[in-house]
Amino acid sequence: TMISLKDCDAIGIDMDHTLCRYKLSEQIELGHQALAQYLIKEKKYPHSLADPVLDDPNLVYCGGLLFDEENMTYVKMDENGKVEKAAFGTKMLSESEISKMYPDNMKCSYFDDILSGKLSEKGSYHLHDNNFDLIRTVVHSRMMQTADSPTKKQVFDDLVAALAYIWDPKTSVIFENIKSNPEKYLHKCPNVVKSWLKALKKKEKVVFLLTSSRCDFVKHVMDYCLGNDWQSYFDVVISKAKKPGFFNEQLPFQLVDPNLVCVVDGKVSKLERNKWYSQGNSHLLHEHLKVWTGKESPKVVYFGDCVKSDIVPVKLHPNNPTSDWNAVYVMDALRGIEGAVNPLSEDEKRLLFSESFGPVLKSTDGAGMCKSFFCKLIEKYATIAVPSVEYVASRRIVYKYTRLGKGSGFYPDIPIIILHKSQVLVSC
Repeated sequence: TMISLKDCDAIGIDMDHTLCRYKLSEQIELGHQALAQYLIKEKKYPHSLADPVLDDPNLVYCGGLLFDEENMTYVKMDENGKVEKAAFGTKMLSESEISKMYPDNMKCSYFDDILSGKLSEKGSYHLHDNNFDLIRTVVHSRMMQTADSPTKKQVFDDLVAALAYIWDPKTSVIFENIKSNPEKYLHKCPNVVKSWLKALKKKEKVVFLLTSSRCDFVKHVMDYCLGNDWQSYFDVVISKAKKPGFFNEQLPFQLVDPNLVCVVDGKVSKLERNKWYSQGNSHLLHEHLKVWTGKESPKVVYFGDCVKSDIVPVKLHPNNPTSDWNAVYVMDALRGIEGAVNPLSEDEKRLLFSESFGPVLKSTDGAGMCKSFFCKLIEKYATIAVPSVEYVASRRIVYKYTRLGKGSGFYPDIPIIILHKSQVLVSC
């Protein structure tokens, strides 16, 4: 049960937090401040909402926290759905408090739905699974703690309004700041990644960029990270893909003019290599991958950092051609392991790991250690998990990776989850 890029016919890569790495401390604080300032100004929350994220490092966590809207708690589950840890506002709950909230042997009632691939349900729950989710955890926790007699609807509606505002391209200070100051928030792609992309194309692999970011933002980020010739590294570029909808809906492709950086043809039924498209769907892309590779069943691998948008939907629908794709989960937490190429800074460790919630991939089930729910979810839907694209690019294309399962498939090694200040906890 090994996988090698040598045996793959097409390689797809997400942009944000995958091909293009962000400076996490700066990017998360930027988003945190955007959220907080909106809520302070428009919803009259106290100014303490804007205190730095790292003032509450134990409330930030790199993946797997579930926000349970009914109980207004952030919870960490084990592999069987038992709520191991929970927080209300900025306060961690005791085991007896958790038992009262979750009377069915402390099991979360959403466990089965989430494991089946439904990672969020409006009005019920939302699973935090990527770096963009990190900007909301501390603000949301402080909102619940500081609001006068907060109600579920009041707090959550305020948060939703704030999130809509900061991600709206017309009002987003996040996009504008990153575009204006890319050196503050982005890492340039190293030469080893550029050489890797060229080598893949030289070996006649079809290489495509697939991102949900809008075309103008894509151009700014890619120009900075990869260079003005960035399109030459790909056979096709797809922006504003609206993942996970790209994998389960039938939106048409739209042609993007790379010079005007805007859509010039609203509906395209035939794709061409060396072109840039917007939106689209995986079914039509896969049909063209057959043509471009000359194979009826091309082997495809897709790299992404978001479980909800990149990993689960690729494998979720058995009738979707992407169900045979291999999904590579790019997990920043794995940069805490020796040999990860891009080691975490001390601030990044404080942002990604929490002493209060414990290891990312492990839980305590009362009788000993078991997998965390997040670990189980990753193993179910991803093929392998890696710390960065650069880690893969640093290895030969013929390198064989062991697939996820029974503790294997996490790279560069079976993870030892590191907490801030280099405190080592447990291995996965």
